[in-house]
Amino acid sequence: MIFDFIYITPEQAFDRGARSDISDLDGYIKLAKSGGECELCDNEKWKLANTGLCFSCTTGTTDASTDYELVE
Repeated sequence: MIFDFIYITPEQAFDRGARSDISDLDGYIKLAKSGGECELCDNEKWKLANTGLCFSCTTGTTDASTDYELVE
């Protein structure tokens, strides 16, 4: 399954305040380096959400075109 995320760097995520619970750049860098597969369907997990699930399993939708995904 391929999603059309808007890929951003940890620095961009920090500047945009993509998550209200992360207050420093190191938190975004840690998320960007986390890898792995979705715990439910084995697709690549959605790093920015940090739920251990892919975008679809996290949100219940397949349209990720307005959502961010972190890249290293």
